[in-house]
Amino acid sequence: MGIPGLWKIIGPSIDTCNFAQLALEKGFRAKEGCSDRMYRVGIDANIFLNQAQTVYLRRHAQAGVNPELRQLMYRLANLSKLALTPIFVFDGPGRPHIKRGTNVIFKDHWLAEPFRELISAFGFHSHQAPGEAEAELAHLNHIGAVDAVMTNDSDVLVFGATTIIKIPNSKEDGETVSLVTSESMQASPVSLTRGGLLLVALLIGGDYHEGIPGCGPQVSHGLAKAGLGDDLLTASNTLVTHSLASFLSDWRLRLQAELQHDVSGMLHRHYAQLADAIPPDFPNPDIIQLYTRPLTSATHNMAIPYQGWILRQPDIKCIVALCELHFGWDSLPVLEKRLGARLLEGLVLRMLLKPVDIHQVVLDYHTDRPSSELDRGMVVKIVNYSCIQSVYSVQIATNRLHSLIESGIRNLRGHHNSPNNTKASPKRIKVAACILENALPRMVQQYHPKGRKPQRQYMHERASQTLGKREFIDLTDD
Repeated sequence: MGIPGLWKIIGPSIDTCNFAQLALEKGFRAKEGCSDRMYRVGIDANIFLNQAQTVYLRRHAQAGVNPELRQLMYRLANLSKLALTPIFVFDGPGRPHIKRGTNVIFKDHWLAEPFRELISAFGFHSHQAPGEAEAELAHLNHIGAVDAVMTNDSDVLVFGATTIIKIPNSKEDGETVSLVTSESMQASPVSLTRGGLLLVALLIGGDYHEGIPGCGPQVSHGLAKAGLGDDLLTASNTLVTHSLASFLSDWRLRLQAELQHDVSGMLHRHYAQLADAIPPDFPNPDIIQLYTRPLTSATHNMAIPYQGWILRQPDIKCIVALCELHFGWDSLPVLEKRLGARLLEGLVLRMLLKPVDIHQVVLDYHTDRPSSELDRGMVVKIVNYSCIQSVYSVQIATNRLHSLIESGIRNLRGHHNSPNNTKASPKRIKVAACILENALPRMVQQYHPKGRKPQRQYMHERASQTLGKREFIDLTDD
């Protein structure tokens, strides 16, 4: 939920960009030389859960078995096609007991446990916050445990997140996402610091309180730009209770003076009636603390396993078993039709992103032990290359994927599945040039005739032109 109108206030600071390009530029390219080059994104799991449930509020009976969980599985499959490591953060038992005047009883969402199982099967990570997920995500972003936070809840801005990606509507937005950073919000014309965001939240109202009646986004934004929020944030972080109460008394007079006389010139008019309506106990120090010192892992010095939040390969057999259990997909033709095609691109991408473990390859070869993962040998050849998009079209041998899907079927319902001797047909997928060149350099060199290697700078400039006027990503090489 968050603060009504806050996304609109910061609208001029929001950039739209291609999600795949963002992950490549800020992760794979920016982290060259690092052991893990993935773009770490902390995701508000509750938003995913609620969106999946909302889709099937109507016509649920015609949507098949467990349509909400199936929707979540498809979204995970789409995320696997990007060069990022998702970390899903769930609400914890310590979140505030009252939100928007309603008692909140902590109870796991009914989809949470099977969703966690799918998250793990896809090789992604999950983490339970001690309190609210948005506060924990902001903390993880602040300490560098995640590169960005993905949520639609504007509270995360007030909690101090520095890089936020709004969760897209997959049908309307496609691969385009909205990105906002603390730097872009602090720049003109938005000019909002964290202190300013705090003041906007207190004036408009949010999950914890009702705010000041009659004080809308425009007025609260002007007061924030006058610097009142920065002073309030500094005082709340440095003063003890008695000193803070004395400060708030003087601060409240400054707030009323700003409304009555527009001292800073940021309001562009006078609001005498609104100044008279400011309550004598505004703002409530307890409400301030909920925004400035929320319950997070840092509150009790809880250890965060973020060093283990690295690229992991999807467990294809586990995904198949979960689909059989929850959706009733227990035959190879059904699984290949509904699952195989959706997984292929993500499986190949994550296999190419994985550093080669020579010792493991040698061990598997000498022990004749079948691997449960895919290998780079499934990339048969390069079929085409697009300079404008900077991607290769490659042919993929799917017989290994075919075998792993078949071996993952547990036949839980006792259906007879006759052996499928049909030869798996090769498929074509697109792979970003920088990823394929890093994973299979010899194949790339053989594809481009001598003296006709792609002009990287030229194609990156062309690619940026196709991404839209508001595309912020610089795609030129260093």
